[in-house]
Amino acid sequence: MNYYPFHLGDYAAHTAHLTWEEDIAYRRLLDLYYLHEKPVPADVQKLARLIRMPKQVAAIEAVLGEFFSLQEDGWHNKRADDELARMSEKTEASEERDEHEKARMKRYRERRAAMFAALRVVGVVPAWDVAMKDLQRLFDENCNGNGNDLQRNEIVSGDAPATAIPTPTPTPTPVTPNGVVAPRKRSAATTADQGTRLSGDWKLPEDWRSWCRRERPDLDPDMVADQFRDFWVAKPGKDGRKADWQATWRNWCRGQKTGAGRRGGDAGDWTQGVH
Repeated sequence: MNYYPFHLGDYAAHTAHLTWEEDIAYRRLLDLYYLHEKPVPADVQKLARLIRMPKQVAAIEAVLGEFFSLQEDGWHNKRADDELARMSEKTEASEERDEHEKARMKRYRERRAAMFAALRVVGVVPAWDVAMKDLQRLFDENCNGNGNDLQRNEIVSGDAPATAIPTPTPTPTPVTPNGVVAPRKRSAATTADQGTRLSGDWKLPEDWRSWCRRERPDLDPDMVADQFRDFWVAKPGKDGRKADWQATWRNWCRGQKTGAGRRGGDAGDWTQGVH
């Protein structure tokens, strides 16, 4: 032990009758007791040498007889034994908390790594020192999640261990034959609320092209499709997700001005679509 509690009032109340030699002997015996965290040796002559009082054997014996009890392993002091027991419990609790903290930090680092990996899949690369709340927000906005894909840290109180465990690093999101990024398996309500993103290699399906030619014969479907893809792929976060891309395409075409989407037409008109 590097230190031990010393209660001045208690000590003074129980040692006021001691001589100065007995008082010094008692203090040095306590220091020896706590230093080695065990009872002091039974051999009084050895004790006298250990506490540097070889000529004060009588004072040492008086203190031992009043404040200590001789047992098989040496002279015991009840107050010292109680303090050592309490310190041992605190040490064990502290070591356990340290282990919990190490485990929590390991989960924290794994969770950050998993979110960084998931964001890289969708082309988002945050700064290496981004705050955790900002990293979580980017993940929520860009990875088809609502924050539950990677569990948030639980609030830990007292000595309770943290239990939040990260899920494995997400795999790339699959793409449907139409080029629309398919959502991961979720409940119907969750998927409808979050929508999906348009992939960078999206191609205009034939039935979508036919609809555009039938409803908007003044438009070039392929040119409008190029503008449509470039616009929605560049849209960040939640603004780039739609629950029904075919309906979005129809609204986009309806919103084009007459003559827009023609080769050589007004390139600015494509931004006027219904988004």
